[in-house]
Amino acid sequence: MSLNDIVNVSITAQTTAPTQVGFGTPLVCAYHTNFPERVRTYQDLSGLVTDGFAEGSDVYRLVSSVFSQNPRVSSVKVGRMATAVASVSNCNVSVVEDNKLYTVAINGTEFTYTSDATATNLEIADGLVNAINLGSEPVTALDTGIGTFSLTADVAGVTFGLKMDHHYLTTHDATTATSISSDLTAIQLENDDWYCVLLTNNSRTDINLAATWVEAAKKIMVASTSDYEVLGTGTTTNVAYDLHNASYARTALIYSGESSWSYAGAAWAGVMLPTQVGSATWKFKTLAGVGTDALTSTEVANLETNDCNYYTEIAGVKITKQGTSASGEFMDVTRLVDFITARLQEYVYSVFVNTNKVPFTDSGIATIENQVYAVMNLGISTGGLAFDPAPIVRVPKASEISFNDKATGVLVDVYFEATLAGAIHSTVMTGTLTV
Repeated sequence: MSLNDIVNVSITAQTTAPTQVGFGTPLVCAYHTNFPERVRTYQDLSGLVTDGFAEGSDVYRLVSSVFSQNPRVSSVKVGRMATAVASVSNCNVSVVEDNKLYTVAINGTEFTYTSDATATNLEIADGLVNAINLGSEPVTALDTGIGTFSLTADVAGVTFGLKMDHHYLTTHDATTATSISSDLTAIQLENDDWYCVLLTNNSRTDINLAATWVEAAKKIMVASTSDYEVLGTGTTTNVAYDLHNASYARTALIYSGESSWSYAGAAWAGVMLPTQVGSATWKFKTLAGVGTDALTSTEVANLETNDCNYYTEIAGVKITKQGTSASGEFMDVTRLVDFITARLQEYVYSVFVNTNKVPFTDSGIATIENQVYAVMNLGISTGGLAFDPAPIVRVPKASEISFNDKATGVLVDVYFEATLAGAIHSTVMTGTLTV
């Protein structure tokens, strides 16, 4: 005889938990041929090198920008686009001055032309085109008109960094359409364990197409632009206007005069994604490896009109402003809403899979109510929801549920209400000093 004959014990471990949605992993979307699958995960830069991404490549530079921030994400996923598209920028000599040094920096290499005493737009453009084409950067310059020239990447799918003094030279993206929407769909089907889209090619076309996809997929995107037209008054042919006009609440655009070289958007995401959801505003953040822009008050006003963020220096500190999506919604709020939604689904689902049955009684309904309260308290603990006033959860009595709803097993009229903790972004003070 064994002890089982006297005391027979059978234990069921109710520990099944659904996979929790993560809100700290970025996906770098880029054209490459370094691996056959659609996505791979990297914890450091050495893994990229092992897979054939050279240190000067778009992917390496963008991922490096993400990993260079503090705090730092634990991993980055790299997605593969199927079609290569050549990057094109149209440049314009906007201000003509005699005996002026005009400089265009491509991938950090400067090309210059000094105007003479009888300078013209055509002469300056021709001088810069000749200087660039005599250089070794993988870009071809072409004079396209009076005072204008284009820059086209020599290799499709490989972007180039571009920086110039926008008070004298302006640039406008002219890259053609891509397959990024279908690429993102294919990447998601293979691996959906990521939250924030980052693009190596921050063209107007790519950003617009990806923003549309992101809005429907309930992800977010942080993109950069160096297109001078976003700084102009009343211009409607730029990506900031496009996103704002579409009221996209899931894409944050940041202007950077050197965006395609420093990946300001990737750096910004790199700072914010490791933070606990609800604990930090996207404003006032310092980005490692990104230069600030000297913007006029008019240019700042034009950026803010279209809810386009920027990177500036105030009182000796470099900070991001304003921390919003293109719709004007704060990015930390969008991320918090996604977090609360996902956790509600996961907590309630966990009850269903770990319980033989949730009865359609007051006690069974209370089980669901408790899970909602648990998520509200989680939101408070992260700093996203306010403790006072306390969240409210209302559920119906079992006797109030209709026969049809009971017959189908659907609990309706579960209601919750909570207050966002928000963030103070400025203050007004009044005081009196006396003797």
